[in-house]
Amino acid sequence: KGENMSVIAEACDAGTGDVVYEPLTITADFCEWNIFDGIVAVSNESQMLPLSPEKISTLSNVYIAKLGDIVVGMCAVTFVYNHNGETTKEIGAMVVLKDFRHLHIASNLLKMVLASVDKEGADSIAFCNDASLRIFIMNGFRIADWDDVPRMAISACIDCPNKDKINKSTMCCDTILIKKAS
Repeated sequence: KGENMSVIAEACDAGTGDVVYEPLTITADFCEWNIFDGIVAVSNESQMLPLSPEKISTLSNVYIAKLGDIVVGMCAVTFVYNHNGETTKEIGAMVVLKDFRHLHIASNLLKMVLASVDKEGADSIAFCNDASLRIFIMNGFRIADWDDVPRMAISACIDCPNKDKINKSTMCCDTILIKKAS
C-alpha cells in the first residue's frame, strides 16, 4: 500500500495526477468512513490530537483532497467558541498523508476552510505544531495574544498526547495563532 502511495505521489509531482479539492458534508447516513483510514492513521502517529471517525463526524467546514478514491488530505473547523461576544472557529484536523506532503495540499485546504470561515464572519484560531506553523503564518495568522484565546480552547490540552511539553505561560505545547475576520 505504501509503495502504491509513492507511485501516486510521484505522478502528482510530475503533474500527471489530479488532486481534487472538495467540501465534505457528513450526514447521519454517511457510511464511507473507510476513506479516512489513512488520515486517521497519520493523525495517531503525529503531534496532533488523534482523529477517529467519531471525531471527524463532529467537524464542520470540512474540506478534503482526493486523488481518485483516496483521501490524501483534510482540514476542518474542529471547535466553535463564543469569545468576548464574537464567534471564534478553531481550524485544525489538518492532515496530509506522508507521501503527499510538500505538494501545497495543506495550504490549499487551509485556504478553502478559511474562505468558508471568513464568509461566516468568524475569527479563526489554530493550535500549531512545528509541521503546521509555517502554513498558517503564510495564510495570514499571527501569534495570538492571551486575551484572544478562548479559555475553552485550552481545555483540549488536558487530553493532548504532548501534555508533558506544555508551555506553562500559555498552558499549551503548540503555538497559538489567530486570524481576525476580514
